[in-house]
Amino acid sequence: MKYLRPTLLLITACGSALAADGWSNLFNGKDLEGWVQRGGTAKYRVEGDSIVGTSTMNTPNSFLCTGRDYGDFVLEYEFKVDPRLNSGVQIRSRSLSSPSELAWDGKTISIKANVVHGYQIEIDPEPKKDRWWSAGIYDESRRGWLFPGILGGDGKAFTTQGRGLFKQGDWNKVRVEAIGDSIKTSLNGTACASITDSVTPSGFIALQVHGIGKDKEKDAAGCITASLESLACSSASAYGWRHQVKTGTLHWACLSNNVGEVCRLVASLDASAADEEGVTPLHCAAASGSTMAARLLLSHGAQPGATDSGCATP
Repeated sequence: MKYLRPTLLLITACGSALAADGWSNLFNGKDLEGWVQRGGTAKYRVEGDSIVGTSTMNTPNSFLCTGRDYGDFVLEYEFKVDPRLNSGVQIRSRSLSSPSELAWDGKTISIKANVVHGYQIEIDPEPKKDRWWSAGIYDESRRGWLFPGILGGDGKAFTTQGRGLFKQGDWNKVRVEAIGDSIKTSLNGTACASITDSVTPSGFIALQVHGIGKDKEKDAAGCITASLESLACSSASAYGWRHQVKTGTLHWACLSNNVGEVCRLVASLDASAADEEGVTPLHCAAASGSTMAARLLLSHGAQPGATDSGCATP
């Protein structure tokens, strides 16, 4: 396919504003209302039901950011990338009006004012480098590569996996689970990166157009994504009890002894509800060893008899 103005990133709309299963749109399918551009001056536009970002010479990395922050969530999107470029999707990211510092591993990392920084889920095919690290996790403008990198993963093994998973010139689907201090990714249905890190618990989501300097070969080059359900986000509290037993917000709050958060979550739950496998909020509380949460759930209508055999009720 020949591109006259190939694009960097397209993220498309989901079917409804808030679906019954808890998924909600990040894009309204019509315009860029609710999004804020930060960093460079690369151009973003709406084309059909998609957001298009176009690479531009002589400008730094550009980011189209959600207008609100997200803490615990599941994010899914699809992309199709021009092999000349490297890009990514920011999560739990920030841009502060004043300079800031991050103390980490005995070092102090300086972050300039108005610079977007935070976790980036990489779009990284670049066959010339033969790296294939898409769905890896990079710390934008802070620590660099986290996975594979300083928080885990083997670079050679990740390259081998990525080379087999990545669909060059075709659609690729990414799933991100950011719950508590755990961030996990998958590419085209296969688990990829997994880190435990609590540096930034929440922040905006952003679509990056990577800076290309003066490289005319990459000018206006990019990536396309297009599925009516390719960019959708679900809060962890609505995602499902089977998931929460393992890594969800209630489980995390119980383990951290965060009494206020446990009370808030319990008050918002249907205490008697169970998923298709019969797992209930009470099981989640018991799995974390929190008698306090279990008693709160019982007072809100949880039914001990509805839990599975793994739930030791108080």
